[in-house]
Amino acid sequence: MRGIRGAGPLRLSGAAERRPPSRRRIVRRRTAVLGTLAVAALVAAVPVLAESDGGGASAHTRTADRHEPPERHTPHQTDASSRPAPTATPSQEACPSNGAHAMHTGCAASSSPATSGKPGAPAPGEYIRLPKPVPPLPAPAGKPPFAQYREMHANCKVTKRANDDPIVFPGKPGASHNHTFVGNTVIDAYSTPESLVRTGVSSCEDKGDTASYWFPTLLRGGQPVEVSTVTFYYKSGVKDYRTVRPFPPGFRLLVGDMRTPNAAAFGGEWSCGRGASQEIPASCPSGNVLVVRYKAPSCWDGVHLDTPDHKSHMTYPVDGLCPSSHPVALPMLQSKIAYKLSGAARTDCRTPPAPATPSTTTS
Repeated sequence: MRGIRGAGPLRLSGAAERRPPSRRRIVRRRTAVLGTLAVAALVAAVPVLAESDGGGASAHTRTADRHEPPERHTPHQTDASSRPAPTATPSQEACPSNGAHAMHTGCAASSSPATSGKPGAPAPGEYIRLPKPVPPLPAPAGKPPFAQYREMHANCKVTKRANDDPIVFPGKPGASHNHTFVGNTVIDAYSTPESLVRTGVSSCEDKGDTASYWFPTLLRGGQPVEVSTVTFYYKSGVKDYRTVRPFPPGFRLLVGDMRTPNAAAFGGEWSCGRGASQEIPASCPSGNVLVVRYKAPSCWDGVHLDTPDHKSHMTYPVDGLCPSSHPVALPMLQSKIAYKLSGAARTDCRTPPAPATPSTTTS
């Protein structure tokens, strides 16, 4: 699952939310909380980017920095006086850069910055540092006030399927495996958080949500499986939700490993009726819905907006607390994707949809 957040940074509402009598009041109250916390964080109306991939879950967030620009270093240009950068996962081979249908399997972002056909696109393979480290929020005295809902969610509909990925392959249309897009209706390989704020309408229930989200297309017999519902949750991954900071401007994250599509690297779980597993069910009983869930890490090192592997600057909390190596709590992004499927179930997230016309192959 991937996505670009366009309307503003997502925030944990905490004690500000109680059980409202209607969905309409949920949206209104959510908007008020977002505005208040955005002003307090000095990043009002800054778009946020989020992503996850088929080999695992991934969550990227990237926003337009309206203050001091972050420092950018390739792996060979890191500052000697800076905090040691996390170790990046090395590339196995060069990523595809042409417009043909290409797989992510066996490739990763180049270790040198890439340029795209339009300005504003991220450059893969960089360490992107903040001018000043962000400290964790200190926990206020006493127990957190009761909160009926310590989360926000977005319910969205599918807008299109395409072999694009504005995060992993910015400015390279057709270079990705096939993705299913929801949210903002104007999204392509050149999209940035800034462009989504200016263009498109939302397929989500909250029309003020200009985000775009995407995830690998589920295939059955080489054909896309129709999505029933998609919900994205923004939660507190730590015990004290009052210590959760908003996603910082320019932030990116990837969860899982597209080169290792096994259960251990998946980072999510499948379900069809009762129970859940990292392995996709062999079949779904009639009347049940096939569901996949992803959960992204929520503890940040407070220094890097991105690393070459898009992962090392983030980790999961342990026993409801962020470790000292990644002390800053951010919102935990979770997704729930339901498919219209019954009978045999099979997926191959590494292959685009089969062509409409039959093709002949020889051995």
